[in-house]
Amino acid sequence: EQTYAESAKPVFTQALSDPNQGVRTHAFQHLQTLNTPLAELASEALAAGYPDLAVKGLELLTDGTSKAEGETVLEREMLARTDSIAHEAAKLLAARKGRTYVGEKSLGAASETLRTQAVSWLDEEYSTNPEAQRALRGALTSRYRPVRNQAAFALGLKKDTTAFDALVDI
Repeated sequence: EQTYAESAKPVFTQALSDPNQGVRTHAFQHLQTLNTPLAELASEALAAGYPDLAVKGLELLTDGTSKAEGETVLEREMLARTDSIAHEAAKLLAARKGRTYVGEKSLGAASETLRTQAVSWLDEEYSTNPEAQRALRGALTSRYRPVRNQAAFALGLKKDTTAFDALVDI
């Protein structure tokens, strides 16, 4: 026989997608009470597609999961989402791995605004971090024209000669 926790878990997981915020919050709290693994609960909360749950899921990742599990989920959400949650995931991941790492990874994100932010982060880190310099130069070959253009202008203002050909193309 299944225990209450085993039988209730799928119901509460499904309720995370309910359009009513109260139902979602109630389901989330019950899943926590049922000792759902934090990475699993965070992933389900993010997958539900509601900002209120997504923020709770991201908070779980920073508070209770192993470092590797949390970083994996944060990176996946940062790269795949096109909403504000992508930015929240990027900020949390930057606190763990640094803005240069996150900036370089975010150059290929689904969110156009996050890609723009990534170039800005790399530009800010350029003078103190050789990895940021390498990543910003690498952005010149991005498949996204706005990223290439923004990187070219940022490098051009720094008088970095690798920007010359990209600036000529613009």
